[in-house]
Formats: sequence, structure tokens, C-alpha cells
Amino acid sequence: MVDGAHTIIFNFYTALTGGTAQPRTLTGVNTFQGLFTTIIGNGAANSANAPLNNLIPALGSTQYYIGLQVDGGTELAPRVALTAVPYAFVASTLDAGATVSGAQLNSPITNAAVTFPAAQITGTLATAQHADGSITNAKLATGIDAAKVTTNTIALANGGTGAATAATARTNLGLGSLSTLSAVTTTEITDATIATADIADGAVTNAKLATGIDATKITANTVPLANGGTGAATAPAARTNLGLGSLATLGTVTTTEITDATIATADIADGAVTNAKLTTG
Repeated sequence: MVDGAHTIIFNFYTALTGGTAQPRTLTGVNTFQGLFTTIIGNGAANSANAPLNNLIPALGSTQYYIGLQVDGGTELAPRVALTAVPYAFVASTLDAGATVSGAQLNSPITNAAVTFPAAQITGTLATAQHADGSITNAKLATGIDAAKVTTNTIALANGGTGAATAATARTNLGLGSLSTLSAVTTTEITDATIATADIADGAVTNAKLATGIDATKITANTVPLANGGTGAATAPAARTNLGLGSLATLGTVTTTEITDATIATADIADGAVTNAKLTTG
């Protein structure tokens, strides 16, 4: 082959002989002493050097052969079998059925980089192999262990406290100083704020009453005799309860109140009966 630019057709076959060719034509391929380098399939779609998309899916399971034609001449024989290379520096797609280990990925996977069906990934992906923000809420399964949350705090708007300490959590939740108490003492009660409705019936015992109670505070019922009262709400009823007679309300005694023939000698003071008090006869 003369050194210089040539047109080379690369015919792809699935058999060593015969079969139908899938050609890719490259023009201006420079050769030197019969050697050349070129890129196959980097042309536009439907061009003479169209991408090898229709061949790639079968490369892992079908043996391909290449036959070369130079400057329109007869195809050189024999055809050359396509074989695997030790590794590829860049692979934009993965053959159907092939797998890749998570350990083989040395950078985060992003949508713009490459797409692997889940069934074709084996092993595990390390933290560094996930792009920041690539794990969305939809990707999280239920049953996440709370121990996995080790940085920042869950905001109030997301059902958390927005705090890293109990004290700050109580503040963020609007809790007062009573929130940490098990019982309320006089310290926590504002003076003069306990109303009648707050006190249970019968809750105030005698021991709870201080001395100096104003009698005007008693406005219902009566104090019974057994507790030093009269057991009555009126003076007549009180006198009756106390066993007082009709003389109890008098300031002086008249003949009306003296039962006839009841004044004895001992009842009369010496010298008390004057002449005027004696009747004739």
C-alpha cells in the first residue's frame, strides 16, 4: 500500500466467510508503511461512518469479523476476528447481560455519565461513588434506622425538633418551665390565681384555715350546737335551740311573769314590805 491518504471500507460480518456486510467507510485515512490508525463509527447517523449502535448490543455474545477494502478494491482476505482488549478507558454503555462490580467504579455515577440497569450491578457502591444529592426521598425505603442520622437535625417543619439538645428542643417546641416538673409547688403558682372552680369540693380542711377568719365569710347554713353555734338562722329559733324561756327577752319582771303564790318569805328582802304594800284585813 502506497503511503498517503486512502479510502478504507470496514465490513463487519458475523461469519468468517460469506454473510452480509455492515460497512463503515472512512476517507482520508493516512497510511505509512502499511500502518494506520483511525476511528470507526464516529460519523453522523446514516452517514458512511455511522455509529456502531446496531452492532454494540450483540458484541458481547456474537463473534464479529472485519474485512477491509482499500480504495474500492477487492476485500482483503482472510477476515480478522474482533477480540476483546484488556480493558477500556471509557465505556459509555454496558452490554446486555453483562455486570459491573461497585468496586470497579472510581467516581460518582451521574445521569450524564452512564446508565446501568440495577440487575447489571453487583457488589456495593461506596459513599464516594454516589454523586452529592443523587439519593432522593423516593429512593429511600421505609424502615430507615434513626441511628443513621448523625449530622444536622430534623426541622420542626419536617416533624422534628430542630434541636440537638433537650433544652433547645423544649424552647423550639414552645414549652414552658413546667414541662420538666412532675409536681407543682407554690413556686410555680402565681399569687391569687387559684379560683373557686380550681378547688375540689371538700378539699379545704380545718387545718388549711388560718386564724383570723372573718365571720362574714359564713353565708350559708348554720353552725350547730355541737360546734359552738346555735344551729339556727333566727333569734327565736336560736333561743329555742338553747332552751331559753320567755323571760330571756325581758329587761324587767312584772306581775305577769310571776306565778301566783310563788313568792316565798325567803324571796322578800328584810324591810322590803312597806306599810303601803300591806292590805287591810
